[in-house]
Amino acid sequence: MRVTGYVCLVVCLFTGVHGYGQYNSGSGRPTYTEFRGRLLEGGFTSYEGLVVEVTNMRDRSIRDHAYVLADGSFGFRSLPDGDYQVRVTTMYDNELMSTLASVGPASSPLEIRLRENKLQKPPAGSVSLYQLNHPVSKQVRKLLDRGQRLLHEERYDVAAERLREAANDAPDCVQAHASLGMALSHMGQWDGASQEYRAAVALDPKNSVLHSNLGAALSVLSRFDEAEQEAKTALKLDPRNPRAHFVIAGVVLHRRGSLEEAMPHLLAAQDAVPSARTAIQKICAANRVEGCP
Repeated sequence: MRVTGYVCLVVCLFTGVHGYGQYNSGSGRPTYTEFRGRLLEGGFTSYEGLVVEVTNMRDRSIRDHAYVLADGSFGFRSLPDGDYQVRVTTMYDNELMSTLASVGPASSPLEIRLRENKLQKPPAGSVSLYQLNHPVSKQVRKLLDRGQRLLHEERYDVAAERLREAANDAPDCVQAHASLGMALSHMGQWDGASQEYRAAVALDPKNSVLHSNLGAALSVLSRFDEAEQEAKTALKLDPRNPRAHFVIAGVVLHRRGSLEEAMPHLLAAQDAVPSARTAIQKICAANRVEGCP
């Protein structure tokens, strides 16, 4: 099935690909709460490079993720009240710990005690090995921490300044380029974002997340051949990467208008990328498409 009226539907949603969309229960406006916590123990001298990901337990959708600062602290500016699975991973999705937490007005800061540091003997190609081989100075770590805090506060212009300083001081720091790319994408500066994501990919070409982020930025710039190639590379590295599936769906709809070809990718992305779920709902509302949920 080919469509014309919905060709721009998914493509127009790429401006939100760098993050996760707002959760809406469909029963009125949800209540949002700031959610903070700290990692403890685990044998880490610095928690830099770890990620905390929260998944809504009601519909199993990934709600958001936050980079952990060097001292182990992390924060989410606002989460809809409810119960969440909280995962601590490396930037490359090597899981270190998983627990449950409730978010609400009375929530206390969450303390997560990690098991013994699993990054001592990382698997081949993991981000932890790269970071161990490329330590950053205290000054660069300070800039990264400040940039991450500003990202959490949605002060993207100032965050970009700090992260650019970090990238200039440590051009081989993957996190500096990746985080700067995220800040620039939030500001709609997609040319700059794609350049930073490309720099991060060049430093660590086996990172599926970086390839999919680059693919998303290239899609917004209508550089669809490159975007599709980056997304396919991301899926070779991690067939579960939802953002890569979403990028390919957008490219397929834009270039060929084929729902049959795009729908499997949208379905693969829907649990983690709310924009994909929204696209499916809108397409299914106007078309009788096999496989619609």
